[in-house]
Amino acid sequence: MLLNLFNKNNRIKFTRFIYDYCAKTKRDAAFKRRYRRLARLLTEFETYIGAEIYTDSFDYNISEEFISWLTSIKPSGNKANGDHFRSSSIRNFIRGVVSMLNKAEKSGYTVVNVLSEFPFKAIPCSAVYLTIEELNKLSNLNLRKESAQVRDLFLIGCCTALRFSDYSRLERDNIHNNNIRILTQKTKEEVVIPLHPLVREVLKRNEDYSFLNYEKSLQNFNKRIRSICKKADIDDIVMSEFKEGNKIVKKKYKKWEMVSSHTARRTGATLMYIAGIPLYRIMLITGHTSESSILRYIRIRKEENAEELSNHPFFS
Repeated sequence: MLLNLFNKNNRIKFTRFIYDYCAKTKRDAAFKRRYRRLARLLTEFETYIGAEIYTDSFDYNISEEFISWLTSIKPSGNKANGDHFRSSSIRNFIRGVVSMLNKAEKSGYTVVNVLSEFPFKAIPCSAVYLTIEELNKLSNLNLRKESAQVRDLFLIGCCTALRFSDYSRLERDNIHNNNIRILTQKTKEEVVIPLHPLVREVLKRNEDYSFLNYEKSLQNFNKRIRSICKKADIDDIVMSEFKEGNKIVKKKYKKWEMVSSHTARRTGATLMYIAGIPLYRIMLITGHTSESSILRYIRIRKEENAEELSNHPFFS
């Protein structure tokens, strides 16, 4: 990508910059898919406003229009009538645009980035975590080989709070002296995590370590782990509340329907917190750098919180 350093208004079509960046970056395939999807979304937005978007286009008016448009449209190809982008998705799109604008600026392009100053807060959804009892139910299931692999990797994730990108690529060399030691893919930081009894059980029931590396897609993993959780009767009713477009939506789900690969990380952080491990120690495992960010992962039911507080001197 050649830069015209003598051009005072060194702008570039924003989607072109994103596609060029994805073509040259050494980041993983998931990163490229995410930002190419963002570029396609921006192309739809260009069609909507009848103008091309450049790196210096995101002034106040365009930023306001972009957010308003995101809250009003439906995802392309979504067959469910009335389904708009959730607020968490919109927040991620905004962050993606801001991130790419920052990269464009560092590359020498002229950038206007008022979007980064716009307040937009996603309404937290009722993301679930699994209890120790539910993890034991999963562990005790009699499953075929591929489902057993998914279950065992998920259990490791639940007991380590690792991301799927890390617990799905573990190898024998990552496990030593009753610890898991791994350089995390996203942050490139090394973490060291003691082996939980459930992890020891998983390793014991597998004759070798070949089960560790998962070669199929994330979509395949998520489909299988939900099916496994259904088989384990993890079916408590969960109320999910989220913002969809401009309205608040409440829906009831069975718990297994809300489980995904990322539930493992949330489960690990929550169970460590419930067990009384200090936040700063949990952060050394998860890689979070602030208490506010790790607290977004910790999910404690109101009933559990009330039961715990009932033993507090204030309520005694």
